[in-house]
Amino acid sequence: MARAMVQATLPHKMVAGTYFERKNGPYTLTLLAPPSKGLTYGSIPCLLLALVTTEAVETKSLEFELGASITAFMTELWMPETDIANGNITSQKNKTI
Repeated sequence: MARAMVQATLPHKMVAGTYFERKNGPYTLTLLAPPSKGLTYGSIPCLLLALVTTEAVETKSLEFELGASITAFMTELWMPETDIANGNITSQKNKTI
């Protein structure tokens, strides 16, 4: 699964509608989202997906520990703890994954 996700990953920009398909060689990624939620896109969901798949492969476990706080979790995502210019922690607290 991790190798396939590298070959065909999530959209980088907003996609119109609720269907997305990306093909790369023998791999096809198909996403279908509820209209009320929309499709996920951008660097943070891609980074999160890479982190989760890497952790699953390395630990061979179905459980994933998020950390004791949002700061610990964002450090795991290699994002600065406090980035005043971009407001990383504040902007991510209000989003659902």
